[in-house]
Amino acid sequence: MGRKKEIKGKEADIRLDEDESGELQMILDRLSVQNPEGETLESYLGSLQAALNGRENLVAALLDHLSRDPSKVGFRVFLALWKSVTEKQVRRVVKQAAYRFSQKGYAVEESGTPVEKVVLIPKEVRKTTGHLILAEGTFWLVSALLPGAGHGGPVVVTAFAEKGFQSLFARVSETSNRAYREYIQQIGDHEEMQVCEVPVSHVARLFFEMAGFCAEGGTSPEIEQVKTLLAPFHDPAKPPRVYELMSEPENPRELIHGVKTRDLLEKIDQTYLLFSEKDLQPYRQKIQELESPVLVVPPEVQRSRVMDELRRAADELCVDRKKYIYQRYFEEAALVWKSIGWDQLATSAWIVARHIACIAKSGESPLIFQMVILSMQVYWPDDFKGQGQGQGQEGDPTRRTESGLILP
Repeated sequence: MGRKKEIKGKEADIRLDEDESGELQMILDRLSVQNPEGETLESYLGSLQAALNGRENLVAALLDHLSRDPSKVGFRVFLALWKSVTEKQVRRVVKQAAYRFSQKGYAVEESGTPVEKVVLIPKEVRKTTGHLILAEGTFWLVSALLPGAGHGGPVVVTAFAEKGFQSLFARVSETSNRAYREYIQQIGDHEEMQVCEVPVSHVARLFFEMAGFCAEGGTSPEIEQVKTLLAPFHDPAKPPRVYELMSEPENPRELIHGVKTRDLLEKIDQTYLLFSEKDLQPYRQKIQELESPVLVVPPEVQRSRVMDELRRAADELCVDRKKYIYQRYFEEAALVWKSIGWDQLATSAWIVARHIACIAKSGESPLIFQMVILSMQVYWPDDFKGQGQGQGQEGDPTRRTESGLILP
C-alpha cells in the first residue's frame, strides 16, 4: 500500500493513497474523451460502478473533482455513483458536489430517503435588467446589466448623449450583480436624478435613438461594442414602454391648456431642447425690428406681431428630427416620473408628448413656444434685462419685453 495522499474538500478530507490517486487520474482521462450521447458511455458507467463498489473515498473524490468543472458526462457519472456513498463524513463531499452541479443547471431533486428520483432541471437563467435615468447634463442616461456577456460573467453597458447631441458616450465594463445593484442605488440616492427600471429592450431602443440624434454617433470601439450587445434586444417596431403603462389622453389639444409648462421646464435639463443660436438669429433680428418700428403702432398690434414671429420660429425650426426629439423626451419623462410617483408631472409630460405628436405646426405647443423664448434668453440675455419685474400681481416672477411678451 502506498503512502496516503490527502485531498482536501470544503466539508471533509478525502484521503487517497498513490495507487488510488493514479486510478482517479486514469478515470478522469477516460471520461474526458467520452461522448455524453455515445453508446460506449453507458457501458463504461456499468464497468465503473462495479470497479468502485465499496470504495467510497475514491467515489467521493471522483465526484468532487467532476463537480468543479461540471459537464454532461460528469453529471452522468454523478447520477450513476452518488447513491453508493453512505458513510456520513464522506457523504458531505458528495452533497457539496451535488450543489456545484446544481449551480450549473444539473440538479438532483431529493424527496425522502433513500433518494430515488433524479431529474434534470434547466440551467438557471439570470435575468437581464435595464435602467433609464433622467440626470442633469444628459438627455437620457441608460444602463443595462447583461449576464454572461463578458468572459463568463455579467457586463454593464452605459450610454448617454453629450454636449447637446454633439457626441455619444458609451462604455462596457465587467461587473457583478451586486456591484450593479449598488451602482443603481448610488444613483438613486441623488435627489436630482430620477431612476426607472425598464426592460433591456427599452434600453436598446433608447440607445439606438440617441445614436441617431447625435452628430457623431457610432464610431468609437465601445459604441460599436454596445451596439453589438444591445442589437439582439432591439425592436424598432415596438412602441416605447410608456404606451404600455399610460392611457392615451382623450383630447390632448384641449388638455394641453391645463398643463403648467413652467413646472415641467423646472424639472428638466433644457440643454438638449434648446434651438441653435444660428437658427434663431434671423427671428431675433425680425423681433428687434418689430420692437422698434419706424411707424408708431398700438402696443397690442406690436405684441401680436412679436408673438407671430416667435410662433413662426417654432413652426419652422421644430420639425422632423427636432420635433421628434421633443416628443420622445417627454414620453420618457412621463415614464420615469410615473414610476417614481410623480403622477401629476407624469400626466403633464404625457399630454405634452401626445400633443406634440398630433399637431402639424410646432408653434401650437405652449412648451415648444416657450423653449424658443428661453433659447433666445440663453444666447442674448441683454435683450431681456431691465424689462420690469413683477408686471402682474405682486410676487409674480414674470418679465415682459417692451412689446409685452411674457417671459418666465
